[in-house]
Amino acid sequence: MVAETEDTISRLELDEATAENVRAVLMASIDERIALFKETREMRANGNGDRNARRAMRDRMMQLQQETGKKLAEILSDEQMARYRKIVAEKRGGRRGGPPGGPRGGQ
Repeated sequence: MVAETEDTISRLELDEATAENVRAVLMASIDERIALFKETREMRANGNGDRNARRAMRDRMMQLQQETGKKLAEILSDEQMARYRKIVAEKRGGRRGGPPGGPRGGQ
């Protein structure tokens, strides 16, 4: 995850001060995601991984993503934020097995 963060920062072509601020936000977000994943694994191991628990965890993850986005928007310019969103979308598309912008839902 550190390499992915550094790749994102590199692709944004930020000055060093801005890069440090973005790095701090992204690394804190990673730490929080790791804690959420650990909590999820523990819930499942204890037999508490029902649908409502999974939904609550998903909601917490989405909230974390929104909070991270807000923090980054305070640091980055509108143009940089647009580039950040594009980079994230590209990375998500690659992880989910299809090319970014490709057909979805069997279309």
